Amino acid sequence: MRAAPADPVVPGDPGDTTLCGEPTQGMDKLSYTPSGPGAPWFPPNNREWMCGDCDEALCSG
Repeated sequence: MRAAPADPVVPGDPGDTTLCGEPTQGMDKLSYTPSGPGAPWFPPNNREWMCGDCDEALCSG
């Protein structure tokens, strides 16, 4: 599971590359909203598929 910044032209869509540099074209979009401040950015039941580089980029903010 990877994270991408929002597309500047189409809000709600991902930008062209993920935070770790992978192209988003062809990736499935997952709609998920964290439950609140401090909650993980990814669904907790998907931790095993989380990209460590994207997680680091988001958490270092």
